[in-house]
Amino acid sequence: MNRRSRVFIIAAALFLLCTACSSGTQTVEGTEAQQSFTQISRQEAAEMMEKDDGHIILDVRRQDEFESGHIPGAVCIPNESIGTERPAQLPDPDQIILVYCRSGNRSKQASKKLAAMGYTNVYEFGGIIDWTGETVTGGADTGSSDTGEPDIGSSETNAIWTAEEMPVHVRYDRMWIYSDYAESTDQEIIGELVDIIKTLEVGEETGMVTEDYTDILTFTFEDGSSKRLEFEDQCWVAEDQKRYQVEGLSALRQLLDGLLE
Repeated sequence: MNRRSRVFIIAAALFLLCTACSSGTQTVEGTEAQQSFTQISRQEAAEMMEKDDGHIILDVRRQDEFESGHIPGAVCIPNESIGTERPAQLPDPDQIILVYCRSGNRSKQASKKLAAMGYTNVYEFGGIIDWTGETVTGGADTGSSDTGEPDIGSSETNAIWTAEEMPVHVRYDRMWIYSDYAESTDQEIIGELVDIIKTLEVGEETGMVTEDYTDILTFTFEDGSSKRLEFEDQCWVAEDQKRYQVEGLSALRQLLDGLLE
């Protein structure tokens, strides 16, 4: 066998090896070992749900999305609430976890974070928009209390800020960058954010369609209640998930970008 033939055979073998290793499993780099989650089809997920193996179905959308329609038996842990500590609802790192969201973006983000935390049997199967099985509505309360004020961004008032008290904590989740978030209890920063939000001018409703890249601001008050704001590009997302054109978001984004630096 000549040298050219040997080189060709080695190259072909390496190509086949790489192809065999590029299945549905995605890896997350770790400090000691590679952690991974596995992408499966909705049909494979449905078959796994039929088994009595102690699996958990994890919906990582917002609570309001979950309550509007979810897979029976699923639990809701919003993607933006998953950080670096294992959620209390997932005490067993070896439990089979079947993860989905609306369209498949947040479920991949959440699966990466779970794998990085050491969960060994994470299976991601995309979004409920492609789910053809049964769904149910309703869900457990998240525990946040109602202050009696209209919700921020409510379509009833079309006002962005309606709370009278100043929050004691703010968290900003920039959803279009994986796991990019910041939080603060600095009253000066919180005051600046609130002042800017109060000046924003809400315009007409738009026909914009989102792809799960909504940015999220969560303000927590002293009594434990919270208010949530969402925006995307130059649109504000109201409680009914309708989007309204807003003027003045650039100043808010500039301040929020400073939080992430």
